[in-house]
Amino acid sequence: MALMVERALLHETNLLAEAGTGTGKSFAYLIPITLDLEQNGGKARS
Repeated sequence: MALMVERALLHETNLLAEAGTGTGKSFAYLIPITLDLEQNGGKARS
């Protein structure tokens, strides 16, 4: 799921993902977003 989040960020598209409890959804969202912010000088894209 983290790869799908990263792909959505790179292509500036929406992503809808569903996963069960305890599967690491928070990390799947936060890690790619953090890396993207780091690479773009800490500025979020809209």
